[in-house]
Amino acid sequence: RLGNLLYRHGEIPDALEHFRHLADSVPETSVGRRGRARSLFETEKYAELEAYLTRAIEADPRNCELYRLLGNTLARLGRFEDAVAAFERGIAVGPRHIASYYDLANVKRLSDADRPLIARMEALAADERLVDEQRITLHFALGKAQDDLGAFESAMLHYDKANDLKRRRMRFDRQRLAAFSDDTIGSFARDLISRFTASGSGSELPILIIGMPRSGTTL
Repeated sequence: RLGNLLYRHGEIPDALEHFRHLADSVPETSVGRRGRARSLFETEKYAELEAYLTRAIEADPRNCELYRLLGNTLARLGRFEDAVAAFERGIAVGPRHIASYYDLANVKRLSDADRPLIARMEALAADERLVDEQRITLHFALGKAQDDLGAFESAMLHYDKANDLKRRRMRFDRQRLAAFSDDTIGSFARDLISRFTASGSGSELPILIIGMPRSGTTL
């Protein structure tokens, strides 16, 4: 729980220490296996993780979180059909494992053939026992699903519901953001930049960024 809390607050190295400690302390338990898998996933050791998850699922076939981690690992490796199969197996094991529906919806383009899956997601979203975080995840997944089907008005309704719920959980401090922005502007002033002019490259050759998405296209 402490690892998850630290992870949610962006303290990734500290969170991974707790995941590893958990895995070392109780390696042959469901939580221990999840801890080992989370630490491998966050350090991007995907080939090692796939092998570990395959063994872990054989030993713990009812652990739906392991199927979800396997699906995300296979997606990172570019094996999307295998990832879909892993998510579907996880949902079959844990039909109320909300995060698996979200990951499945985002790893494939849903079609009319997926309407039974979408119907199950809609039924879950109407379940009053869900906490807000689960409902947010489902509405985002349903928004993606309806968008894939071309039902854009329905998609936006789901996205609106997800964002409305998410907004209630957020604390926005306008003054703090303004102070941070003013401090940044004040720190990176012309005088500071001019002192480091000679540190850069004088070349006018173009820079070509090639490879993965999110590799610097905005820059």
